[in-house]
Amino acid sequence: MDRHRAVQAHPRRGARSAGVLDLVLCATAAARGLVVLHDDKDFDTVARVLPEVSTLRITDALPGRPAPA
Repeated sequence: MDRHRAVQAHPRRGARSAGVLDLVLCATAAARGLVVLHDDKDFDTVARVLPEVSTLRITDALPGRPAPA
């Protein structure tokens, strides 16, 4: 996915870039129709830029677990 490379190469000022492994994981999940279960802001960033990537934060998936501050 060329857009994955664009996300990594051109992060917004003050924003972190997703790592190569994060992008490979997202591309694989998107290609197989899977959801990325995570606790890492980089995956939220990728999902905002690439709508075909579906993510779910672990804190949102488990009832009774406090959300991070």
